[in-house]
Amino acid sequence: MLNLKKDIFLTFLAIFFGSFFVLFSMAYILLKHFFIEYVDGMHMDKFNALWLDIGFVFLIVFIISFIFIQRLQKRISQDTSEIQDYLEEIDAKNYEAVLKINYYTEYLHIAVLLKNLVKRVKNKEKKKK
Repeated sequence: MLNLKKDIFLTFLAIFFGSFFVLFSMAYILLKHFFIEYVDGMHMDKFNALWLDIGFVFLIVFIISFIFIQRLQKRISQDTSEIQDYLEEIDAKNYEAVLKINYYTEYLHIAVLLKNLVKRVKNKEKKKK
């Protein structure tokens, strides 16, 4: 089984960094190939400096994106932990456990379904006694 935190992080890292690296490299190689015939050394230095600037901008965008993905990961982890803790309480037959979802409506929908299921189980156990 995959760990949700690692999966989000590694997927983001692989897609974002990998795709930029491929695009950056291809564009640099193609442009350098087309310019190398027509440009003298001074212009080539400017060309390389421009690509370093583009790389620096990418790094800033990557850091900002990383911060946002960290926030997303934290929110998903909190909601997932809440559901997991709730299920552990129910497993311990504490049917009065509280489930509070803070961020995502999908988790809220799951929480409502779980609460309805717990009510049914609780009613069945009352009938058996």
